[in-house]
Amino acid sequence: MNFYEERLINESTIERKFTHNPGYAFPWHRDSEDRKIIIIDCGEGWYYQTDNCLPEVLKPNKVIQINKNTFHRLLGGNESLVIHIIKEKGIGR
Repeated sequence: MNFYEERLINESTIERKFTHNPGYAFPWHRDSEDRKIIIIDCGEGWYYQTDNCLPEVLKPNKVIQINKNTFHRLLGGNESLVIHIIKEKGIGR
């Protein structure tokens, strides 16, 4: 099940839009490459959580570095969330 729509911005950047899902805990997952996430737009109540950490609130312009193979998830908010995902090479090695 896809929880988002996405579009390619360039060869290393994807824009993802998540629809509102108040209180929904998205599945834990990990990625096979390092990523930088930039919060473009978000409504109230969106959170990001990494394994063994408390959730942190998301706000526009927040930048999150996610190293490959790090478990993480989103917690849904009251309005849509738009992020840019930048795939990086060499970070976290």
